[in-house]
Amino acid sequence: MVKTVAQMFHKSTLDNPELTMLSTKNKKGVFIDETYREVEYKVISLALALFVNFRFQEQQLVAIISDNRKEWIYSD
Repeated sequence: MVKTVAQMFHKSTLDNPELTMLSTKNKKGVFIDETYREVEYKVISLALALFVNFRFQEQQLVAIISDNRKEWIYSD
């Protein structure tokens, strides 16, 4: 049983790694799909970058200010 959104995302990635998780429209109006596995890779990469490059610690709060973009999904 999952208790958090992070746990639900991890379980969904394990259960459906090749299923489309996110679709966004590029500048030409074509939808680009990303699988759970691809999104998970970007989530982990962002977390590691924050941890290594900025020396954030586990459970430390971080605020990211940006325009509306798909990358918000990775940071959540």
